[in-house]
Amino acid sequence: MKIVIILVLGLLSQTVTFSQGLVNFDINFEAGTPHGAGVPDSLATLSDGVFSAAIYLDDTVPTSCAIFQKVGTAGLEMQILQFPASVLATYPGGGPAYDFEGSWNLTASQINSLMAGQWDVHVTYDPFFYEGQIAAVPEPSSIRLFAAVFIVFILGLYFRVMPPNFFRYPICS
Repeated sequence: MKIVIILVLGLLSQTVTFSQGLVNFDINFEAGTPHGAGVPDSLATLSDGVFSAAIYLDDTVPTSCAIFQKVGTAGLEMQILQFPASVLATYPGGGPAYDFEGSWNLTASQINSLMAGQWDVHVTYDPFFYEGQIAAVPEPSSIRLFAAVFIVFILGLYFRVMPPNFFRYPICS
């Protein structure tokens, strides 16, 4: 019974907790992304209610970039944040490229929808756009805790099937 309690507590610790102060996000673009060689992955952070994002692109001039929130179950999206104009940058190992960077103060409902994985980034190149999903990155300490609880659970099952005193007394014939 103790092992079940430990396992449940370990699984509950896997939920993303905003009270930790800083949550990191990956922005994963669909196939055929606007990233070029030497361009880093896009990323974002949420710290004390301030959401900051950086969208790294290739050397093609984009038209605009905005963040959309999924609304309802019909797959509809509503624009909630607009990035300022793109910036020409240079990445190590690559050439000149464009990026979008911005920071916004979020409301409690925006934080909840962000943490629920309901936000996407749309980078527009007239007449088409690329869509990237914003996803929270699990904390390494949470992953280690889950692994430790899983190992304890497996050991508990092992000793339940194979009692510890099984090896204490050799079987003589």
